[in-house]
Amino acid sequence: MSSTVFNVHHGSVQIHRATAQDSRAIADVLTLGFHRGGWVETLLQPLWHFSLYDDLRHRLVPSVTPYACWLATYDPQDDLQDPTTPGQHPLRSHQKRTPIATVELSVRPSDTWSRDPWFWQTWQFGQFGRFGQLGQLGSRNRKQYPYIANLAVIDSARRLGVASRLLDRCERTARAWGYDRLYLHVLENNTPARSLYHQQGYQLQKAITTPSTLWLNQSRQLLMCKILKQEDP
Repeated sequence: MSSTVFNVHHGSVQIHRATAQDSRAIADVLTLGFHRGGWVETLLQPLWHFSLYDDLRHRLVPSVTPYACWLATYDPQDDLQDPTTPGQHPLRSHQKRTPIATVELSVRPSDTWSRDPWFWQTWQFGQFGRFGQLGQLGSRNRKQYPYIANLAVIDSARRLGVASRLLDRCERTARAWGYDRLYLHVLENNTPARSLYHQQGYQLQKAITTPSTLWLNQSRQLLMCKILKQEDP
Protein backbone atom coordinates (compact mmCIF):
# COMPACT_ATOMS: atom_id res chain seq x y z
CA MET A 1 0.00 0.00 0.00
CA SER A 2 1.16 3.52 -0.73
CA SER A 3 1.60 6.06 2.02
CA THR A 4 -1.37 8.06 3.30
CA VAL A 5 -1.17 11.81 3.96
CA PHE A 6 -3.74 13.99 5.75
CA ASN A 7 -3.82 17.43 7.37
CA VAL A 8 -3.89 18.14 11.11
CA HIS A 9 -3.27 21.38 12.99
CA HIS A 10 -1.49 23.30 10.23
CA GLY A 11 0.72 20.39 9.35
CA SER A 12 0.52 16.97 7.75
CA VAL A 13 0.60 13.39 8.97
CA GLN A 14 2.04 10.69 6.75
CA ILE A 15 1.48 6.96 7.36
CA HIS A 16 3.85 4.59 5.59
CA ARG A 17 4.86 0.93 5.77
CA ALA A 18 7.85 0.75 8.09
CA THR A 19 11.23 -0.75 7.26
CA ALA A 20 14.29 -1.57 9.35
CA GLN A 21 15.45 2.03 8.88
CA ASP A 22 12.46 3.12 10.97
CA SER A 23 13.40 0.95 13.97
CA ARG A 24 14.71 3.81 16.08
CA ALA A 25 11.72 6.04 15.31
CA ILE A 26 9.27 3.27 16.22
CA ALA A 27 11.17 2.58 19.45
CA ASP A 28 10.84 6.30 20.25
CA VAL A 29 7.06 6.17 19.78
CA LEU A 30 6.63 2.99 21.84
CA THR A 31 8.80 4.35 24.65
CA LEU A 32 6.88 7.63 24.80
CA GLY A 33 3.45 6.18 24.03
CA PHE A 34 3.52 3.57 26.80
CA HIS A 35 5.49 5.60 29.38
CA ARG A 36 3.47 6.21 32.56
CA GLY A 37 5.83 8.63 34.30
CA GLY A 38 6.82 6.54 37.33
CA TRP A 39 10.35 6.96 38.61
CA VAL A 40 11.15 3.28 38.01
CA GLU A 41 9.98 3.50 34.38
CA THR A 42 11.94 6.71 33.90
CA LEU A 43 15.07 5.05 35.25
CA LEU A 44 14.67 2.02 32.98
CA GLN A 45 13.55 3.98 29.91
CA PRO A 46 16.94 3.99 28.10
CA LEU A 47 17.30 0.22 28.57
CA TRP A 48 13.74 -0.40 27.37
CA HIS A 49 14.29 1.84 24.34
CA PHE A 50 17.45 -0.03 23.32
CA SER A 51 15.71 -3.40 23.76
CA LEU A 52 12.81 -2.27 21.55
CA TYR A 53 15.14 -0.87 18.91
CA ASP A 54 17.23 -4.06 18.76
CA ASP A 55 14.13 -6.26 18.52
CA LEU A 56 12.54 -4.10 15.81
CA ARG A 57 15.66 -4.19 13.64
CA HIS A 58 15.14 -7.94 13.30
CA ARG A 59 11.34 -7.95 13.04
CA LEU A 60 11.32 -5.41 10.22
CA VAL A 61 13.60 -7.46 7.97
CA PRO A 62 11.55 -8.68 4.95
CA SER A 63 10.16 -12.19 5.52
CA VAL A 64 7.70 -14.62 3.97
CA THR A 65 5.80 -14.65 7.28
CA PRO A 66 2.76 -12.30 7.21
CA TYR A 67 3.84 -9.22 9.13
CA ALA A 68 3.40 -5.49 8.72
CA CYS A 69 4.27 -2.40 10.71
CA TRP A 70 3.25 1.20 10.03
CA LEU A 71 4.72 4.45 11.25
CA ALA A 72 2.91 7.81 11.32
CA THR A 73 5.05 10.95 11.14
CA TYR A 74 4.18 14.63 11.50
CA ASP A 75 5.62 17.76 9.92
CA PRO A 76 4.33 21.24 10.89
CA GLN A 77 5.97 22.71 7.76
CA ASP A 78 3.67 20.78 5.43
CA ASP A 79 0.12 22.15 5.35
CA LEU A 80 -1.33 20.68 2.21
CA GLN A 81 -4.70 21.97 1.03
CA ASP A 82 -5.25 18.74 -0.87
CA PRO A 83 -2.47 16.13 -0.54
CA THR A 84 -3.91 14.07 -3.40
CA THR A 85 -3.84 16.88 -5.94
CA PRO A 86 -1.08 16.52 -8.55
CA GLY A 87 1.47 19.30 -8.58
CA GLN A 88 1.56 19.89 -4.82
CA HIS A 89 5.01 20.40 -3.34
CA PRO A 90 6.63 17.09 -2.34
CA LEU A 91 6.64 15.93 1.26
CA ARG A 92 9.85 15.87 3.19
CA SER A 93 11.38 12.44 3.74
CA HIS A 94 9.69 10.67 6.65
CA GLN A 95 13.12 10.29 8.28
CA LYS A 96 13.07 14.09 8.75
CA ARG A 97 9.55 14.15 10.17
CA THR A 98 8.50 13.65 13.81
CA PRO A 99 7.35 10.06 14.57
CA ILE A 100 4.02 10.14 16.41
CA ALA A 101 2.30 6.74 16.13
CA THR A 102 2.83 3.12 15.15
CA VAL A 103 1.09 -0.25 14.99
CA GLU A 104 2.06 -3.85 14.17
CA LEU A 105 0.08 -6.63 12.51
CA SER A 106 1.06 -10.30 12.49
CA VAL A 107 -0.57 -13.72 12.21
CA ARG A 108 -0.68 -15.89 15.33
CA PRO A 109 -2.26 -19.20 16.38
CA SER A 110 -5.55 -18.35 18.07
CA ASP A 111 -4.92 -20.56 21.08
CA THR A 112 -1.97 -18.36 22.10
CA TRP A 113 -4.52 -15.80 23.29
CA SER A 114 -7.89 -17.59 23.57
CA ARG A 115 -7.15 -20.34 26.07
CA ASP A 116 -7.70 -19.61 29.72
CA PRO A 117 -4.43 -19.07 31.66
CA TRP A 118 -5.84 -20.84 34.74
CA PHE A 119 -4.65 -24.45 34.51
CA TRP A 120 -7.60 -25.96 36.41
CA GLN A 121 -10.14 -24.24 34.16
CA THR A 122 -8.53 -25.71 31.06
CA TRP A 123 -9.52 -29.25 32.10
CA GLN A 124 -12.99 -30.57 31.53
CA PHE A 125 -14.77 -32.35 34.37
CA GLY A 126 -13.46 -35.87 34.89
CA GLN A 127 -10.10 -35.24 33.21
CA PHE A 128 -8.03 -34.63 36.34
CA GLY A 129 -5.09 -36.98 36.48
CA ARG A 130 -5.01 -37.56 32.73
CA PHE A 131 -1.70 -35.81 32.25
CA GLY A 132 -1.15 -37.49 28.91
CA GLN A 133 -3.95 -35.38 27.45
CA LEU A 134 -2.34 -32.06 28.37
CA GLY A 135 -0.44 -31.87 25.09
CA GLN A 136 -3.64 -32.49 23.14
CA LEU A 137 -5.47 -29.78 25.06
CA GLY A 138 -2.64 -27.32 24.46
CA SER A 139 -2.42 -28.00 20.73
CA ARG A 140 -6.14 -27.77 19.86
CA ASN A 141 -7.65 -24.81 18.06
CA ARG A 142 -4.45 -23.93 16.20
CA LYS A 143 -6.17 -21.88 13.52
CA GLN A 144 -4.28 -18.66 12.82
CA TYR A 145 -5.68 -15.15 12.71
CA PRO A 146 -4.25 -11.66 12.24
CA TYR A 147 -3.47 -9.92 15.52
CA ILE A 148 -2.87 -6.22 16.23
CA ALA A 149 -0.13 -5.28 18.69
CA ASN A 150 1.77 -2.22 19.88
CA LEU A 151 -0.69 0.43 18.78
CA ALA A 152 0.87 3.54 20.31
CA VAL A 153 0.34 7.28 19.86
CA ILE A 154 2.40 9.91 21.67
CA ASP A 155 0.45 12.25 23.97
CA SER A 156 0.70 15.36 21.78
CA ALA A 157 -0.78 13.53 18.76
CA ARG A 158 -3.80 11.91 20.39
CA ARG A 159 -7.41 12.64 19.37
CA LEU A 160 -6.31 13.55 15.84
CA GLY A 161 -7.68 10.42 14.17
CA VAL A 162 -4.25 8.83 13.68
CA ALA A 163 -5.06 5.63 15.62
CA SER A 164 -8.25 5.09 13.57
CA ARG A 165 -6.30 5.37 10.33
CA LEU A 166 -3.69 2.91 11.58
CA LEU A 167 -6.43 0.43 12.49
CA ASP A 168 -7.90 0.89 9.02
CA ARG A 169 -4.50 -0.01 7.52
CA CYS A 170 -4.45 -3.19 9.62
CA GLU A 171 -7.97 -4.16 8.54
CA ARG A 172 -7.30 -3.64 4.83
CA THR A 173 -4.08 -5.64 5.07
CA ALA A 174 -5.77 -8.49 6.95
CA ARG A 175 -8.41 -8.68 4.20
CA ALA A 176 -5.66 -8.69 1.57
CA TRP A 177 -4.08 -11.63 3.40
CA GLY A 178 -7.38 -13.50 3.05
CA TYR A 179 -8.73 -13.25 6.61
CA ASP A 180 -12.24 -12.37 7.72
CA ARG A 181 -11.54 -11.29 11.29
CA LEU A 182 -9.00 -9.42 13.35
CA TYR A 183 -8.04 -9.68 17.04
CA LEU A 184 -6.40 -7.49 19.66
CA HIS A 185 -6.04 -7.15 23.42
CA VAL A 186 -6.74 -4.07 25.53
CA LEU A 187 -6.50 -3.50 29.28
CA GLU A 188 -9.87 -3.23 30.99
CA ASN A 189 -8.92 0.07 32.66
CA ASN A 190 -7.81 1.68 29.37
CA THR A 191 -11.09 3.48 28.76
CA PRO A 192 -9.97 5.67 25.79
CA ALA A 193 -8.60 2.68 23.88
CA ARG A 194 -11.71 0.58 24.59
CA SER A 195 -13.92 3.41 23.35
CA LEU A 196 -11.87 3.69 20.15
CA TYR A 197 -12.08 -0.05 19.44
CA HIS A 198 -15.84 -0.10 20.05
CA GLN A 199 -16.27 2.80 17.63
CA GLN A 200 -14.22 0.89 15.06
CA GLY A 201 -16.47 -2.15 15.37
CA TYR A 202 -14.50 -4.42 17.70
CA GLN A 203 -16.54 -6.61 20.05
CA LEU A 204 -15.56 -8.15 23.38
CA GLN A 205 -14.76 -11.86 23.10
CA LYS A 206 -13.32 -12.68 26.50
CA ALA A 207 -12.12 -11.10 29.74
CA ILE A 208 -8.92 -12.81 30.84
CA THR A 209 -8.27 -13.24 34.55
CA THR A 210 -4.73 -14.12 35.65
CA PRO A 211 -3.13 -14.63 39.07
CA SER A 212 -1.65 -11.13 38.90
CA THR A 213 -5.15 -9.74 38.31
CA LEU A 214 -6.33 -11.07 41.66
CA TRP A 215 -3.19 -10.98 43.76
CA LEU A 216 -1.55 -7.77 42.44
CA ASN A 217 -4.79 -5.91 41.59
CA GLN A 218 -3.74 -5.51 37.96
CA SER A 219 -6.28 -4.78 35.24
CA ARG A 220 -7.72 -7.67 33.25
CA GLN A 221 -6.92 -8.09 29.57
CA LEU A 222 -9.88 -8.00 27.21
CA LEU A 223 -9.76 -9.96 23.98
CA MET A 224 -11.62 -8.11 21.22
CA CYS A 225 -12.48 -9.14 17.67
CA LYS A 226 -13.75 -7.44 14.53
CA ILE A 227 -15.45 -9.29 11.70
CA LEU A 228 -14.04 -7.89 8.47
CA LYS A 229 -16.49 -7.19 5.68
CA GLN A 230 -15.26 -7.49 2.13
CA GLU A 231 -14.64 -4.14 0.49
CA ASP A 232 -16.75 -3.17 -2.50
CA PRO A 233 -14.96 -3.74 -5.82
